[in-house]
Amino acid sequence: MKISIITPTYNQAEYIEQTILSVLNQDYKNFEYIIIDGGSTDGTIEIIKKYESKLKYWVSEKDAGQSDAINKGLKHVDGDVINWLNSDDWLEPGAFSALLSFFNKNKEIDVVFGNCNIVYPGIKTQIYEAVEFEPIDFSSRISVHQPSTFWRRSIMEGLGPLDQDLHYCMDYDLWAKMLFKFKSKTLDFTLANFRRYPESKTSNFDDQTMVYDDYRRVISRVIYSTDKEWYEKLKELGLNYNDTLVDYQWDNEIKRNIPIKDIYYRYIITCAEQEYIVENKKKANRLYKECLNSPFRTIALKGMLKNKLGFRKFFHPYRKT
Repeated sequence: MKISIITPTYNQAEYIEQTILSVLNQDYKNFEYIIIDGGSTDGTIEIIKKYESKLKYWVSEKDAGQSDAINKGLKHVDGDVINWLNSDDWLEPGAFSALLSFFNKNKEIDVVFGNCNIVYPGIKTQIYEAVEFEPIDFSSRISVHQPSTFWRRSIMEGLGPLDQDLHYCMDYDLWAKMLFKFKSKTLDFTLANFRRYPESKTSNFDDQTMVYDDYRRVISRVIYSTDKEWYEKLKELGLNYNDTLVDYQWDNEIKRNIPIKDIYYRYIITCAEQEYIVENKKKANRLYKECLNSPFRTIALKGMLKNKLGFRKFFHPYRKT
């Protein structure tokens, strides 16, 4: 089994060597490594050249962002198992061997979620234990950590490239296409480290509304793809973010097993929580009220009575004072 890793990068000279070495130093050697650089000017290219003899392919040229870079890399992979590793993240030793063992023992599984260390440099490191895919939970939060998620290349056909219009949630969009359709399973092994620091786009609190927009586009697509009538209900709440009417191509049997009503209400609850975080309490309460006759009535009531989510904003590790 060959493992394919793609690293998209742009001006990450401070971190990329650790990323590269975490791949090259794996004890399982049947892998290929591809690096797609967006035209770095900070010394990244010099670091890549140090290791180019061990790379299957690399290029440095202007691109349209992270998704575009990953899509370029996907055109060059021919391994059996794929993932991308951002140039400020790194793999744990033994990750490839653990993946080889897992996929060999679980021939019916197409996607694996491993544990992931969330590293706040100089502050703390916490482990995110992988959780099994569950549609309602998945629809309420981004519960899949990208650096520790690997999948068989055989399932990529028909899924299409990453959506370059999604700046933050292109991976979430891929999981939505993938996880409702193919079998997944957790692996109790820490596969990767995800670095969060003030300059990273996933840590910049000022960009949270952009993350929320991407999240809403993905779950709007899930609802639209499952049941158009429920999607029409979203229009009344202004939560129909699927402007281009993207339709995930699931077969009818899969659609019948998706708990669309619960996903619909859990999505509204999550949107209400997001509105509280950005201090739009009036809209949040309006959304909570929509859920008072749903299975999530208790959550809605708590949301209306206590603005606990405000503390999440206050204690965000990189909140600006």
